[in-house]
Amino acid sequence: MASLKSRSTDYFPNRTMAPSIRQLQEALYTHLDDLEKNVFIEALSSYGRSRDVFELVNALKKVLNTPAKRELFPLVKRVIKHEDVDAFDLLT
Repeated sequence: MASLKSRSTDYFPNRTMAPSIRQLQEALYTHLDDLEKNVFIEALSSYGRSRDVFELVNALKKVLNTPAKRELFPLVKRVIKHEDVDAFDLLT
């Protein structure tokens, strides 16, 4: 089994990660299976392109469908644009 440290760079090799990103990735590996991780990462990537908070939250709600998984919402909040935090809070 690969160590958590090596897994945290799987999606972003050769980049130093901010602590909030690292915490989010560690939570992904703890709470989500591979398919759910891919959906989650695609939702964040789509948000990065479109800045559509509504679509981000709707996509994440499909994956974060248990109390333990919903604990990832506050971690996501730390990595989205500051201007979008209020909308994110209203939708989650």
